[in-house]
Amino acid sequence: YCNVVFQPCSDHSQTDRRRKAENFVVRLCYGKRKRDSASEVFRANGWLRHDQRADKQLLSTMHHCVHGIVPGYLSRLIEFSLSDARGNGLIPLRPPRITSESGRKRFAYLGATAWNGLPEDIKQLQHGAFCNAVARYLTG
Repeated sequence: YCNVVFQPCSDHSQTDRRRKAENFVVRLCYGKRKRDSASEVFRANGWLRHDQRADKQLLSTMHHCVHGIVPGYLSRLIEFSLSDARGNGLIPLRPPRITSESGRKRFAYLGATAWNGLPEDIKQLQHGAFCNAVARYLTG
């Protein structure tokens, strides 16, 4: 869970370096030139880009939090918005109030806003089907 919780707080230069290295390897393996887009290879193979994989991992962890299959210290970071309960049995999450830009990087804020942005039919799926549906949603 550490990657999901602490990755948004990491230095963006490290994330950019990983993304550039990943793109370089993809171009090398697929015989592309330096200026060719690696995104085409990712799309053609149904792969998620670095940022999409991080979003998928965040949403997967949120799915576990909502269904109570993570340690208590992690599930206690999210709050349900009972005043906004919907008729379909799904209760949205309440992002914490933020007062700074660093607050936008908090797991509770990022996770709640990402979860609330998902279509309702994806939220209801079991974990394996959920991960596949999220991958399709992110590449959609």
